[in-house]
Amino acid sequence: MFEILNVQVKLLPFLLGVGIAFFGWILYWFSINITGAAVGGAAGVCVGAFASLIMGRQEFFLPFVLILGFIGLVFGIFLIRKVHRIVFFLMGVVLGILLELGIEKGMAEYGFFLIDKMWVQIVVKLGSGIISGLLLVRFSRYIVSVLTAFCGTMILLSSWDFKGGVLPGIPVFIMAVFIQVFLLRKKRGSSFQKETT
Repeated sequence: MFEILNVQVKLLPFLLGVGIAFFGWILYWFSINITGAAVGGAAGVCVGAFASLIMGRQEFFLPFVLILGFIGLVFGIFLIRKVHRIVFFLMGVVLGILLELGIEKGMAEYGFFLIDKMWVQIVVKLGSGIISGLLLVRFSRYIVSVLTAFCGTMILLSSWDFKGGVLPGIPVFIMAVFIQVFLLRKKRGSSFQKETT
């Protein structure tokens, strides 16, 4: 615990809040890749060890474990990135369908029916779901940045005994979003320059 301007601040929640608020997307993406690498690498090592035991060739144990562990590590990272995109897409599909249902219900309450035929309703719901899913995948970085900035700000606010309510959190949240978006755009700009040179 330390003190800033006569306000007691708990060190661990403060550091955790700062990290999540200002570097949320980086931490999120790093943890996804580490998880994929760990799971894929462990699976590859297990397959390599099992294969060498089944063959009864102990001299193949280390090469199999190393080679298949590395292949599993790379495949794990690739697979978890695809799973990340699929999860965001499915969340977007559900949100799009719910949004369309809400609009349709609201219009029906006023006696205005947008669509009468069932097959047209299904096509519209699927269309709105797919568009929403694609948008969520496209802007997943920014969505995660805003969500982590919000969560980090809440953790940061809980780390001190200041009685100002959530008011001090508003500028912290805005600054955290701004910094995360700046880092994202800078990263995307540098990767674009590498591709064009």
